[in-house]
Amino acid sequence: MIFGSLVIIATILFLLNRRLQREILARKQAEDALLKSELKLQNYFRQTEQFSLSAAAMLTIQDEKQLFSEISNAIVEHSDFKRVLISLFRNEPPYRELIGYAGVSDEILDKVRKTDLAKNWYDNVFSLGIKIGNFSYYIPYTLSHILNQQATIYGEEAKPADEHLWHPKDNLFVRMNDENGKFLGIISVDTSKSGLKPTAEIVRPLEIYASLISQIIILRREYSRRTELEHQLRHSQKMEALGNLTGGIAHDFNNILGIIIGNAELALIDTPDWNPANQNVHEIKTAGLRAKEIIQQLISFSRKSSKELRAIQISPLIGDTVKLLRSTLPANITLHYENNTDNCVIAADPPLIYQLLHNLCTNGVQAIGSAKGTLTVTVTDQDISSVEGEQQETKPGTYIKLTVRDSGQGIAAHQLNKIFDPYFTTRGPGEGSGLGLTTVHGIVQSHDGFVTVTSKPGEGSEFVVYLPCIQKEAELNDQPAPALSSNQVKNILVIDDEPSLLAVNKSVLERCGYSVFAQETPLSALELFKKCDPGTFDLVITDLTMPEMNGMDLAKQIHESDSSIPIFLCTGYSDKLKQKEMAQYGIVNVFTKPLDTASFTREVQKLLS
Repeated sequence: MIFGSLVIIATILFLLNRRLQREILARKQAEDALLKSELKLQNYFRQTEQFSLSAAAMLTIQDEKQLFSEISNAIVEHSDFKRVLISLFRNEPPYRELIGYAGVSDEILDKVRKTDLAKNWYDNVFSLGIKIGNFSYYIPYTLSHILNQQATIYGEEAKPADEHLWHPKDNLFVRMNDENGKFLGIISVDTSKSGLKPTAEIVRPLEIYASLISQIIILRREYSRRTELEHQLRHSQKMEALGNLTGGIAHDFNNILGIIIGNAELALIDTPDWNPANQNVHEIKTAGLRAKEIIQQLISFSRKSSKELRAIQISPLIGDTVKLLRSTLPANITLHYENNTDNCVIAADPPLIYQLLHNLCTNGVQAIGSAKGTLTVTVTDQDISSVEGEQQETKPGTYIKLTVRDSGQGIAAHQLNKIFDPYFTTRGPGEGSGLGLTTVHGIVQSHDGFVTVTSKPGEGSEFVVYLPCIQKEAELNDQPAPALSSNQVKNILVIDDEPSLLAVNKSVLERCGYSVFAQETPLSALELFKKCDPGTFDLVITDLTMPEMNGMDLAKQIHESDSSIPIFLCTGYSDKLKQKEMAQYGIVNVFTKPLDTASFTREVQKLLS
């Protein structure tokens, strides 16, 4: 009896002891697992801390090349991977830019650099890869067929015995996004140090650096955009200042030209054709008219003048422009001009056509640089149906074909679609504003034409401008002045603060049979006007820019006193005239100085007849 009880007690103690040993073993295993987990977490924490600290330290690095090199080295040093490649991507060739790497041999780098990848190549990575963390994608060796074998690098270590461990052909890609969440670049790593497959903890440090690089790129782009906007603002302010300066020059210079041209025209009336002085005076007038065109070109360049299309023969205008350009070209450049059209008439604004050709030739001169080269300008007629690459919206018919060809350095194929973009330039700083070809494109479009360009690096460039011809006789600049008439005497009040110009206009109108009352100041003119009986004056002709009171204010006061009297306004330069205000003030016509005597007197006679 006692023996049986002892056996039972011994059995119970044995069982309890085994149970206790199992519990102790289980607890020890749990403690070991917990310790291992804690060590693992501490390791990941230290890695993340090292990444964060090194990232913070790198923010002070100004040199981007050095910065990305430091980031690459930090990834290899503090992450679970032995090799890293950091790439950014563009939407145009070359698509990929390798900005950082570490742990990679020169042979592999050379192979990677020679293989360009488009951004959409990674679509399979993001759609078929195993997503880990926020934006990391694991491509196991079983999916390696989706990768570009020329651009992907693999480890060379032995295959693991356990399929759940890191395989030499495994790859991990960490995506970088811009501020809008669009694909910006990639961090690719391989060859695991621990031999483990990636987990959220393993990829976390990599994602920290992916975010850092993304922010750096975003800030760099934002800085570039801000710099470009500042450049545009400075250029706009410079152009505005230039426009204001040009306006002042135009006003004063046009007054001087008005005196020269007006007196020359008066002298031509009094000088018979057989007199040798007649030809001399005619040359003075011709030179004055050329100077007038130059002033118009300056105004056009400052972008302050409105576009006025009129029927012109293109050949003389291009020929005169080429003559002006030839004298400004550097000695290393030879200019060839060939004209194969005589009768084509286009609707154009002459100063804008000058600016168009000037900008194309300037672009060619910059492309040639200091090397010896040629610039060729050709004008011919072209049936639009035979133009290669005809644009769909182009109307069929006869076009003027203006070709400017240079023997310069040429333009790369991937840049051809950008050359007409504002502020795009292939030149270095200080070698161009990036607005010349943009202006050309705008002028051509405003004349219902189009422009094509062909170019190859090292073979020069050829710009071809097509402008539609019109079936209309060209306007002649030198129409004869109307014959002196014995009109019933009409009284005209003329106001101009330039005494010599006032005298010329007075003489021209008096020769046409009018009675002219000339005043040098708007205040004296207004005082005379109010002293006279209503209806005394049949027409008032006033300058716009004068001291004490401008022509618009003078017209307003005259119109308030007598709304029936017509007013002509003369201006050397202004971009602020408004049709609605002019109509309210009784202004029926506006003339640009220097006055074209023929058209001016013709309009006066038409009004007073």
